Amino acid sequence: MTFRYAVDHSNGIKHPDDVAKTDRRGGARPGAGRKRVVQDPDRIGIDFERPDLEALRELALARNTSVANLVRTAVAQYLRRSRAR
Repeated sequence: MTFRYAVDHSNGIKHPDDVAKTDRRGGARPGAGRKRVVQDPDRIGIDFERPDLEALRELALARNTSVANLVRTAVAQYLRRSRAR
C-alpha cells in the first residue's frame, strides 16, 4: 500500500541522536571557554577597613575591572618596586 503523503527520509536529514554522535560542534572541548586571569591561583583572605574597600569597589567600577584585579596589580607593582631597590 502506498501513501499519498509518504515522507521521504532519503534527503540526508539525520535523527537528532545520530547528529550528536557525528557533529563536531557543541559540547565541552579542551581549551574552550574564557581563559583564566590567573593561571595557577592560590587564594588568601584579606580584611580591609570598610572605607578602603568601598573606595576599591568604586575604583574597580570606574575602571571596569574587579577589586581582585586592582589588588593583584597593586601587589605586582609593589613587588617590582621593592625588588628594584
